[in-house]
Amino acid sequence: MIRGYEVKKVIVFTLDTLRRDVLGSYGNDNGLTHFFDSIQDKCIRFTKCQAVESCTQASFPGIPNSSYCLDHGKTPRPQLSSKRALISELVKSAGIYAAAFNSNHYLSGHFGWDRGWQQFYDSM
Repeated sequence: MIRGYEVKKVIVFTLDTLRRDVLGSYGNDNGLTHFFDSIQDKCIRFTKCQAVESCTQASFPGIPNSSYCLDHGKTPRPQLSSKRALISELVKSAGIYAAAFNSNHYLSGHFGWDRGWQQFYDSM
């Protein structure tokens, strides 16, 4: 249960370089983000977030396992550490279906991002 909802599937949706002040669900009234605004009542909204680094490749390890880039090896091309559990592995072990769909080279299976997902689509 998450916030009173029975969870059967988890989708982690990331979008590189999107600022919250562009989204209607966070108060922008320019009508630019119809899809995101339409699904807000079905999602968990995080209002106090901060990236762990300033660029995509260094920042994203913080999402699947709450870590910093240097926890995974030398930059600029770290692999996800096999010693740390990923969120995909944790939800899978809880019986929740987890899928990921990727179109960013730095988040591809080559760097270990495909680990633990029951479905991982990598357009790379």
